[in-house]
Amino acid sequence: MIKRRVKEKKGFALIITLLSLALISILGLVLMRVATSNFKMTKIDSRSQGAYYIAEAGISYMIDQFNTEVHENESKYKTSTAFFQHIENQFTKAASTLDNFEKNNGEQPKAFITVSQVGTNEDRRDYKIQSVGKIGDSTRTVGAILSISWNQEEKNEIIEELIFYAKNFSFKGSSVNAPTGSIVMDGIQTHSLNGGSALNISNMYFNGPVKMDGGSASFGSKDNPGNIYVNGNLEFWNGTRDVYGDIRVNGKFRLKDAKIYGNVYVNGDLELEWIPEIHQNIYYTGKLIAPANYNTSVLNKCIKVESVDNFKIPIVDYSLREDRWYIDNGYVVKGNETGTIPHGAKMLVNNYKNTNWQNITGQVVLISKGDIILRGGNGFTGALIAPNGRVEYSGDGTFNGVIISKNEITLPKGGNYFNFKGLSEIFGKDIPVIASGNVGNGNGGGGSTTSQSVKVTIKSNIKEE
Repeated sequence: MIKRRVKEKKGFALIITLLSLALISILGLVLMRVATSNFKMTKIDSRSQGAYYIAEAGISYMIDQFNTEVHENESKYKTSTAFFQHIENQFTKAASTLDNFEKNNGEQPKAFITVSQVGTNEDRRDYKIQSVGKIGDSTRTVGAILSISWNQEEKNEIIEELIFYAKNFSFKGSSVNAPTGSIVMDGIQTHSLNGGSALNISNMYFNGPVKMDGGSASFGSKDNPGNIYVNGNLEFWNGTRDVYGDIRVNGKFRLKDAKIYGNVYVNGDLELEWIPEIHQNIYYTGKLIAPANYNTSVLNKCIKVESVDNFKIPIVDYSLREDRWYIDNGYVVKGNETGTIPHGAKMLVNNYKNTNWQNITGQVVLISKGDIILRGGNGFTGALIAPNGRVEYSGDGTFNGVIISKNEITLPKGGNYFNFKGLSEIFGKDIPVIASGNVGNGNGGGGSTTSQSVKVTIKSNIKEE
């Protein structure tokens, strides 16, 4: 009986052991499957997250490409239509693939990028950038809207470099120095200049004839030669004057004693006398008039052509601001003034006239609704601005600054030196006169140009789609 019970207990223990082993095996298999599943899910999630980052990288890459293309090409196109056509040809015609990423578990990540135009007007375009990031079987798609604005404005280069503009100009001093500046005036005659004066000015525009017959007044900047434009006849006859820069003449050119250092382009006849010094060539469209047996070395530099390039003389208009602007910017507003100029004066007057010698100190700015006449005084730095009147200054020494008058500028004092500066050099951004201009009628060159700036902005941030 006892033996039978022992056998029954042994059999029961064996069953329990076998069931326990089976349960443990089943539990182990379940745990292994869960672990495997979690690993697979983690790997899938990692791929998915990686695909999103790859898609984002595709957007950033394309934005960089847009910025580079805009920077390199914005100045090459004159109209927004032509510029945007270039942009669309570059980006919207075909998809791009970006695949320079490190491999992820042996799989090569890639971004597939497309660009489409979604909004338009004349001076702005909106583009949708869509990027699909892909790692193995995982893909994520993101998008962003990029906006490009074309801003074009008229820019008058002549105004920016202008040192003075006047219908009539008379100068009896020693020199006018503006090696990077420009002047615009009507024609000029021999009697308007000191015979030994020097107009050291880079660019000179004459909207009328220029006649120099006597003296040796020089024209143009030796250090920075530019162009001399004459809308009328040009005569450099008696006087061994130096003339620097290229010369363009819309009329007849009479040349005798001058030394010409640049090329000359004459839309008309060329008349020569004994014996100019020509360093380059003279191109002319009309007749060549020269004495018999004239110097062949000079004649060889005179070349007959069918035409020369046209040019135009700039037309500039100056106007004063409202009185309130001057008051707000520290100017003293007065009527007709005749007294001594205070130290460092900033004045807006109806007229200013002082014929007595005065000691002018500090940087002085005189702005007149009429005339400015200073007959006596030392040299000084500042500005004499009378857009609607005339300016006369016959002080001693050197003047450094700006003189503006649309009608007449007279500088009658011998021995004076004038170092002219641009408006922005004296005033910075707070310029007390409004200047506007364009290129006038007639043959001639230079003047208005257009400049454009292109702005790239992200109109909508990166979002998943």
